[in-house]
Amino acid sequence: MKYAYFGGCNIPFQMPETNAAIHALLGAFSIELADLREFTCCGYPVKKLNTRAWLTAAARNLALAEKKQMDIATLCACCYHSLRMAKNRLARDSAMADEVNKVLAQENLEYRGRVRVEHALAVIGAAAGPDGIAGKVVRPMEDSKAACHYGCHLIRPANVMGFDDPFVPTILDEMAAATGATPIEWSRKMDCCGAPVLGADRDLALKLARGKLENAANSGADILCTVCPFCHLFFEDVLKTQPAGPGNAPYPALVNYAVFFCQALGLKI
Repeated sequence: MKYAYFGGCNIPFQMPETNAAIHALLGAFSIELADLREFTCCGYPVKKLNTRAWLTAAARNLALAEKKQMDIATLCACCYHSLRMAKNRLARDSAMADEVNKVLAQENLEYRGRVRVEHALAVIGAAAGPDGIAGKVVRPMEDSKAACHYGCHLIRPANVMGFDDPFVPTILDEMAAATGATPIEWSRKMDCCGAPVLGADRDLALKLARGKLENAANSGADILCTVCPFCHLFFEDVLKTQPAGPGNAPYPALVNYAVFFCQALGLKI
């Protein structure tokens, strides 16, 4: 099985270990990720500023994958959200689709709506699932108590994202359990990490992030296992300045799921 890999802007440069991990992890289950050098930003950063610019940027990437006759797999929840939302909008707005294709025609590209966009976690879930992960574990993570953090963009709106249950997602918990780790229950599991409001209200963003970290720690977690790189990078910044909560109780260590699974499977990254 082969996908066009959409790494996005942040992961290849700010999270190189995670970028290498997803290639190794999917490769362990005979899933090839093809790096298309022509891919550019998914358009998410300009979505609220200029709808046409967002849709054109997203459609260009979708059209590139279509031209290669490959579906897209992405590790980035924001890119996943942006590309799937763009597909949905263009399918419902033929006039906008025509406008976008006029721009794409300058590069001899055309978006036809035929490409699928999947998140890498869903890809590995479908190809391997918990049993497949468990069958390849060489380093059981039995000492790890994981607070699984899905983030907001990956699961909502549910009718467009099509990723797990939007209120009670379980795929990451189940696969983390397959490594031998214990996924914990925590009351703020589905709360926002705070990163989206960072530019408008830094104090509120930090309050939300610290609240999640404290709740995870108080619920018994020693690791915070993330899916979304946007959330991950924000948590990372918070932990650099405040690695512990009230009473100097340490916050959980931060790890992306792909890195965590590679550690359990003994894969070099």
